[in-house]
Amino acid sequence: YQQGFNAILASFTLFTILVGFNLSDLQET
Repeated sequence: YQQGFNAILASFTLFTILVGFNLSDLQET
């Protein structure tokens, strides 16, 4: 149970970071 939650949290964090990078790239151009 805890392991599954950690996996979801990790993937969600990665996704958020990727989206953040994409947004900053779009704003910069």
